Amino acid sequence: MLKGEAKTRYMRDYMRRRRAGQPAKPKPAEPRSSPDVLAVKDQEIARLKSRIAELEAELARWRGQEIFRPRTPEEWAALKLKVAEEKKARRAALRAARAAAAPAQEQEASAETLRAEVEKWKEEATKRNTRIANLKRQIRVMAAMSKGIPLTKEKHRLIRSCLHPDRAAGDAKMQKRLEQAFQAFEGLNLVFPDEP
Repeated sequence: MLKGEAKTRYMRDYMRRRRAGQPAKPKPAEPRSSPDVLAVKDQEIARLKSRIAELEAELARWRGQEIFRPRTPEEWAALKLKVAEEKKARRAALRAARAAAAPAQEQEASAETLRAEVEKWKEEATKRNTRIANLKRQIRVMAAMSKGIPLTKEKHRLIRSCLHPDRAAGDAKMQKRLEQAFQAFEGLNLVFPDEP
């Protein structure tokens, strides 16, 4: 017999179907046991019984052992000393194993592998030095550009040749003006970013 929420759900479903003119859903029937299901259950029961027997045997073994429980400060000190000695022994064994493995690892590193590693680091250093030189050049250019006028060498020569006082061969007034312009141009703080 259904109880609680299951009964409420069944009754609601029954009433909906009745209102809709459909037959009510039948109550779920108890699953019948087939021989296969019984065999599987018997196997599971046998497995669980054997596990219980194993656990009971282990428990009996534990109960048979006398567990040392220190009661006095001297017993506690002795127990701590024993545990510390066991830890030291384990650490010493680990160190010895590592030391035994270390020479074998050193022998594996041949001259070829060391040369290859040196070459790799040389390449890395070259790349890094090139990058540093490029960054220094960029810094110089940026600092100079913030202070002066950027020009190429060709443009600088062109402007300088145009402003040179010798271009006004016969005109003294023009020669004076070109001389003033030439001196003003030479006094400028010019930057040549294409220089290394």
